[in-house]
Formats: sequence, structure tokens, C-alpha cells
Amino acid sequence: MVDISDGANYAPSAKAEHVVAPGEFCFAAAHLDHGHIYGQTNGLRDAGATLKWVYDPEPERVAAFVNTYPGVQVAGSLEHILRDPDIKLVCAAAVPDERAALGIRVMEAGRDYFTDKSPFTTLAQLEAVRAAVERTGQKYAVYYAERLHNDAAWHAGELIAQGAVGRVLQVLNLAPHRLAPATRPAWFFDKSRYGGILTDIGSHQVEQFLTYAGCADATLNFARVANFSHPELPGLEDFGEMSMTGDNGASFYSRVDWYTPDGLRTWGDGRTFIVGTRGSIELRKYIDVARAAPASTLFLVDGEQEREIDCLQRSGFPFFGQLIRDCVARTETAMTQPHVFKAAQLSLQAQALAEQRTEANVQIQAIKVQRLYLQVAQQLQALVADGVLTRGSRLPSERDLAGQFGVSRPTIREAMIALEIAGVVEVRSGSGVYVRGTGDTPGTLSESAGPGPFEILEARKLIEGETCALAAQRISDAQLRRLQELLDDMREENRRETITEQADEKFHCLIAEAAGNSALTATITWLWQLRNESEISTRFHQRVREEGSRPIVADHQAILDALGRRDPDASRAAMTRHLERVIATLLDEE
Repeated sequence: MVDISDGANYAPSAKAEHVVAPGEFCFAAAHLDHGHIYGQTNGLRDAGATLKWVYDPEPERVAAFVNTYPGVQVAGSLEHILRDPDIKLVCAAAVPDERAALGIRVMEAGRDYFTDKSPFTTLAQLEAVRAAVERTGQKYAVYYAERLHNDAAWHAGELIAQGAVGRVLQVLNLAPHRLAPATRPAWFFDKSRYGGILTDIGSHQVEQFLTYAGCADATLNFARVANFSHPELPGLEDFGEMSMTGDNGASFYSRVDWYTPDGLRTWGDGRTFIVGTRGSIELRKYIDVARAAPASTLFLVDGEQEREIDCLQRSGFPFFGQLIRDCVARTETAMTQPHVFKAAQLSLQAQALAEQRTEANVQIQAIKVQRLYLQVAQQLQALVADGVLTRGSRLPSERDLAGQFGVSRPTIREAMIALEIAGVVEVRSGSGVYVRGTGDTPGTLSESAGPGPFEILEARKLIEGETCALAAQRISDAQLRRLQELLDDMREENRRETITEQADEKFHCLIAEAAGNSALTATITWLWQLRNESEISTRFHQRVREEGSRPIVADHQAILDALGRRDPDASRAAMTRHLERVIATLLDEE
């Protein structure tokens, strides 16, 4: 009998189609830290898989598992399981911060891996697993149980696929859970172990949104986490909420919390509301309050009628059979790997956004926004340190990395320079970026590297365009003549083998002076000083000069011509076009 009051050990089972014969698809259960391992095991066994082995370092957990599944063999170690050629898949519910490393170990042994959610507690873990999946060709599946092991939630996906509500415009998920602190292990209250409430139970909700709305990606709008009423548990977050907009325009809001009242018969009154262009769906996933418990009820309203659909014990939970078939045939019908990763990535990013908000509210004096390129560089350095990126290996292209990290190419290029300065990578002209050998000692990535060249150029574009427009109204004839002299000097410098760019700097600083505003003059002078003194910026400009990049004389001539006409709009446009061209030119340098 399933305990509907205890979410940690909620383990549904169903009469399902057996997709394989007995002994055809053997699997093992390992690291039984979370009770969801029973739900994972039930789902696989219900679909015909054969449970052969169990392993956990704690004998008490193994004994309880064997009592539930008599006949399973007890392994003395994970290696024992991985040496068995019959094992096709290992399912596990380890402590969340250990799940990624365990999965990599399993996949490196040539087995597919099925982990409880949340699959990762950091983005670095996600990237390490992504690389391992690419390297091994194995599957990293995730037990997003609030859709996969819930009858109404599964049927909602079927109805949406059939077009029952038209195009999905919004998904709203409410996911309260019962805390029951006395039943929880110590790691449950250690945020470094479970990752935060949005990383953890929030990942269920994001996965449902991506599925129902048919999104491949989403943009974060808002996120918040809090510990409202458990000061005795400082590592607990008892409330979280987030909002996103999908890549197809669909909107999403979710609230997750640990506030299920003791009077409720189930561990949580999970609700989902789906609005489409031709109808709506409401899910009462675990209870129909004051009426039925357990329950799994779907309410559908369309252009013709209102319907209440009792879904309880009627779906057969097809995901598990689909997963088994996918493991056998190497297909992706149950859930694609990009979908698995994206649900986790967005949850992690929502958690990070919420934590930034919390820090801002609680400790205003300590606000510090780390440069984006350093965040990228530090993640890549962690992958090198963990051995995921091995010495001598070539990193993906800038475009590929930009897509994976969700940042711009300039950010990736700045990150590569920071890694090169730290001794982590080597940039080979015309070939790519390679991880350095063990004979090189990586340095420490820090803010001391200074702002990146594209950060400085972005600031200059914002400031120098308006400064140039102001200069057009105030510039003197003598200053125009001096700009022409500097332009001639620039042409002469470009013909030399050694490029100093002194005329280029003087040209821009003189325009700032011509604007007649000492604050603008000081700001632009300071930006050029940053360009010349920031270690990452100077290293970058040194490289592009060595590769033949020169100040663009024609752009400077256009700026001078517009200033000569005393035309503010044309001057602003000429300066902005120039700096945009500089950014584009630097990006084209490979």
C-alpha cells in the first residue's frame, strides 16, 4: 500500500505493459539515500525490467530494500554491479550533490543511468555530465516523478498532444510538500548538498512546463527563495517561486513550498493549471480536497463542454516502458537528453537568480556582480580540474560554447583569454583552444584580471556616441585641425610593423575634450586607461595586433567629417557604427 501522506517515500505502482521478457533487461538499484528509489524501481519492474542487484553502503537501507523486493541480490560494491554484463541500467537516488559524479561513473562503465531528481546541484556538474554523455553515448535519465509517475499529469500531456486545448499559453504549477523534519536525513537541511528548493523540487515543475508548452528553452523573469518560519533549520529553504517565458512565448509560474498542513491526507495538494487557445486543464494530482484521497483528477474545459476525468490508476505510467525500449534500441522517445538537461539547467539558473535577490535584500552592502566571462572561465576551469576536459583536448568552438553557456561570443572570447592568462588553456592561432599539459601550473581566476575588452568596448559605445554628438555642437576649428593631424598620424602608424595605436587613443580623447564636459572627458580617459592596463584587455589587443588588426581609418574619417559639419546626429551615428565595427572585426579574428 502506497503511503500517500509521506512524499519522501511515495512510490506508485501500476499494472503496465511489459515491454521486455523476464531477464531481458536487467537493472540494479544503488545509493538508496532518498525514498524515491522505490518509485524508480517500481516503475521499471512494472514495465517488465528485472531487478538483479542492490547496493548501498548502509546495511539498514539494503535490508529494507530487500524486504520490499525479495530475491534481489546484494552487491558488495558498485563495481560489483558494473562488472556484471547483464546490467543495462543503474537507477539511483543518491544525495543530490553526489548524483552527477555517480552517473558519470556508471556511464563510463558502459551502462545507462536513471537518477532521482534533482540530477545536479551546480551548473558545472551539468556540463561535466553533458560531456560524459557525448563521450560515452550512454543515457542520463531523470525521475521527474511529478509528471512521469502521476496519472493525471501524464494524461494532460496526451490531451495537449492531441490538440485538446490548442496552443498552450500558460502553465501554472503549485507544488506544496510536507516537511516532516523528524523523518529527514541531515543532508536534507544542508543546502550545499541538496542545492536549494528551486534546484530540487522546482526541477519537477520546470520539466512539466517545458513538456506541456512544447518549449525547448525559456527565459527567466523572476525567482525567489526564503526560509520564512524555520530559523532552527538555517540550511532549509521552505518557500520558492519562479516565473519564465518559453521560447515560443508561453508563460510559466510555479510555487514550491514545505507548508502542507498536517490535516491534509496526502503529502501535498499539487495543482497544475494549463491555459490554451481553445481550452483549459486543471490537475488535482494527489487529492481532491475534502472529497477523495488519493486522487488524480483532470478537469478539461473546451469549446463544447466541461469534463471531469478520473485518471487514478488508469495511465499505466508509460514512461518507464518507453525508457526501457530507448535503452535497448538507443532511441529517445521517453524523454530527450536535451530536455532532461534543460529542465535541470533552468531550475539551477532560477535558484541562482533567487539567491542573488536574497543576498541583495539581506546584505545590501555586500552586493557584488561577478563578471560574466569569469563565471564561464571558472566553470571551464572546474571541468579541467575534475578531468572532464583532459590535457591536450580541443575545446568546442566559440559559437558552440556560447550556445551551451547561453552567453555571447564576446563573453566566450574573454573567458578564453582569462583561462590563457591563468595557464589553463593554450590558444593556437588558426587551430583552436587546447587544454594545457600537466607541466603547466594553472593560475587562479579572479577579478584581478580586470574588465574584458568587449566589456570596455560596450561601455565606450554607450558613452562615446553621445559624447561625439555633444562635441559636434561645441568643437572648435583648432580641434578639428588637430583631429585631422591625428588621423594622418593614424595612417602612418598603420604602415609601421609595430602598432602603438597612440593616435587612435588621442583622437577619441580629443573628441571627449571637445564636448566641453569634464566628467565625460574623465570617463573616456579612464576607459582608455582600463583598456591599456587591464591584463585581459591588453593580452587580447596584443594578439589581434599581432594578427594584423589595425585602427579603421575610414571610420575615423567619417567621424571627423560629421564633426566638421557640426551635425550631432551624424556624429553620434558615425561613432556608434565605428565601435560596432570594431566589435565585429575583433570577433572575426580567429
